[in-house]
Amino acid sequence: MELTVKGIRVRVTFWFSFCICYLLCIARNEILFYAVIFSLLHECGHLLVCLYCKAKPKEICFSILGMTMVEGNDEKISYREERFIALGGPLVNLLFLVGFLVCFLFTERETYLTLLIINGFIFLFNSLPIFSLDGGRVLLFTLLLHVKEAERAYKIEKIVSLIFIILLLWIGFFVLFKTKYNVSLLLLSFYLLSVLYKKC
Repeated sequence: MELTVKGIRVRVTFWFSFCICYLLCIARNEILFYAVIFSLLHECGHLLVCLYCKAKPKEICFSILGMTMVEGNDEKISYREERFIALGGPLVNLLFLVGFLVCFLFTERETYLTLLIINGFIFLFNSLPIFSLDGGRVLLFTLLLHVKEAERAYKIEKIVSLIFIILLLWIGFFVLFKTKYNVSLLLLSFYLLSVLYKKC
């Protein structure tokens, strides 16, 4: 499905719609449902900062991997603004984390603790300095601000990304060994490695 809202093309893929329907009607897994909701709110944080910086995206796509934006007028966005946009998503989750922490401290309801943990995971994971994650973008644009040679900045980003992906792979194997079935982190690590490999 495609539509245009205020000059921005919005695409919703079949698999995104299928996953939402599955979570709502079949799986009824609250943790997965909340994870999807707060991941989308995370992406909305990027969008709001984009609009604040007057960097109107050309396209927004809702897919099985979440929401992605194709930015327009890239030449008008400074490295500082790009860094600010990258921080927009994690900041949303951090605000929710603090809010649910306060709620939990006052009520001690387990629901708030669950929401706190979900937002904490999304915040920490996306803050990792890995290419294709928000932390990697922040690292890159910070390097580009202070390192004269862009090629050197990209090289440093790749090396740091590889170190953290190897760390995630080690943790993923450890989780698999302990649980005997949980391969989610391992698969995610291989995905990040493949994206980094394509960039190289």
